[in-house]
Amino acid sequence: MTKTELLRALARFKQERIRGLLIEIELEEKVELYETLRQLVAETIAAHRSAFVDSLDWEVGDSRFKPDFLVHLFHDELHDKHLGAGDVSDLARWHTEAELAEFLELMTTLLCRIAALGIEGMRLNPAPTPCSERAT
Repeated sequence: MTKTELLRALARFKQERIRGLLIEIELEEKVELYETLRQLVAETIAAHRSAFVDSLDWEVGDSRFKPDFLVHLFHDELHDKHLGAGDVSDLARWHTEAELAEFLELMTTLLCRIAALGIEGMRLNPAPTPCSERAT
């Protein structure tokens, strides 16, 4: 993929006023998912180890007001905070094509693995595209 294609693919993980990339997990009712998500993210990052991936910060968050969670990957020094939804200009400025490809692979794998949890009533944003063996 070209850098432009990679940026277009990564834009679906970009949310307004959020630094880095995000997967939102919306649930119909509260499910104890925090530790499961932390373990899933840690395992996925460990499986994708590289100098670039190791430089990323990540967090799992839950909402006090809704039964929702998020998975957030970012790099404080490199990602602008106040960009519009889908604006990946910060990624274009600071990351190489190879790093963008790693970021896309990591985010896509995380999305597929979260979808594979199969929780009833779960909606993901962005919605997963058909997942392959990545979800295992």
